[in-house]
Amino acid sequence: MTWPLLFAALLSVATLPQLCAQHWSVASAHDVSFTIHAERRTYKLGEQVIFKYRVRNVSHGELLVPRSVWGAKCGSGPHIWASLEGSFRKQFTPGYGFSCLGPDIRSAAELMRIDALLLKPTEQMEGVFTLDTRLFIKELKPGNYLLQATLYGWKLDRPSDAQTSDPIMSYPFLVGELCASQKITLTR
Repeated sequence: MTWPLLFAALLSVATLPQLCAQHWSVASAHDVSFTIHAERRTYKLGEQVIFKYRVRNVSHGELLVPRSVWGAKCGSGPHIWASLEGSFRKQFTPGYGFSCLGPDIRSAAELMRIDALLLKPTEQMEGVFTLDTRLFIKELKPGNYLLQATLYGWKLDRPSDAQTSDPIMSYPFLVGELCASQKITLTR
């Protein structure tokens, strides 16, 4: 073994404990299932499309999932969002806005205690989302649409050592996104 390779191997072994001390883990979108179920199959144009969503832990360990539609950190955007897809794949997606009164100085651990729900294997959580079709009343036509919803995990910067020592940060948390859809009909 040459000196550069030996030095690199020793350096790797020496830094291993530091990397383990900074351990935090994530759960991929494959660790949960995300489904939606519209209250009805048919809605009138201008009505609110109300659907239930379900997030289920399909992994073999505990993990953290978003507790609600909106994230706890100002400016982070929603965890659940929905749109309609019409013929020719035309998308009808509402926007959203927010206003923050200043920088959010809470740590990742503090935010996770507010924003996250711990699910054990096979446990699930449910919520409700409303998509207001009045936003697109001039563009929507009667017909069949695909109601699409997306579950967004967290996009966190790597937490500091102090934050990773917080018990909430010892659980994997969901990153990435999952989509679910259901066909609905809009009428006059």
